[in-house]
Amino acid sequence: MAVSPDGRRLYVTNLGDRTVTVIDTTANQAIAIFPPRAGGLYGAVVTPDGKSLYLSDVDTLLMVDTTT
Repeated sequence: MAVSPDGRRLYVTNLGDRTVTVIDTTANQAIAIFPPRAGGLYGAVVTPDGKSLYLSDVDTLLMVDTTT
């Protein structure tokens, strides 16, 4: 899991189905689920400006634009 710097978004990696769930923490509900192009997701971190989410699998690092 990774939290945006402002605390409004929580990014949860779902290893079983290889997706990422985006949760709006103010409403306490999922607002998006997306399948990044990765094998299995093991780690997540949001950049300090909140504009990028980095995801890792066994041998790949993926960058996701959180503004789109």
